[in-house]
Amino acid sequence: MTTASHALSVRWVPGTMNEVQFMLGQALHRIHLSALHRTFGARSSDRLYLQGHMTVQVSSSELRTLLR
Repeated sequence: MTTASHALSVRWVPGTMNEVQFMLGQALHRIHLSALHRTFGARSSDRLYLQGHMTVQVSSSELRTLLR
């Protein structure tokens, strides 16, 4: 059985320090940085802090966790 995978380009929400956003299809999603940490670990946002954006591969189940 194959698991669907999604590439998400994650960026800071302008004017915030704890919210990030990504496009999924035609919808823009905003999540708290803690959701990213909960799913990928606290060090997952290192690139985000340094570059302002990052791309992550997520499975369908990880995506559901992010969007809760």
